[in-house]
Amino acid sequence: MLYHLYLNLSDAASPAATTAHLIGSLNFFVAVPFSMGAMQGKYISFDITQFVQRLGASAINGELHVIFAPAGTPEAEAQPTLASLKIVRA
Repeated sequence: MLYHLYLNLSDAASPAATTAHLIGSLNFFVAVPFSMGAMQGKYISFDITQFVQRLGASAINGELHVIFAPAGTPEAEAQPTLASLKIVRA
């Protein structure tokens, strides 16, 4: 299942705004339950520098919020997990 990550996306965002706030996507297609240890040590990063510059200061003023949303309808028993998320400001 593909999951999209959005930065500072409002609840009432239009489809165009949704696209503008898309950071990237994660694919859990080959993932196994975290308890099995297969995902330990996995690291995925997204450089959002140009993304933040494009949105401008008004769109990212204050705290940053990341929304993790499925691209479709996940299986009822799906339990995707992010161990940690870090946004680094230089």
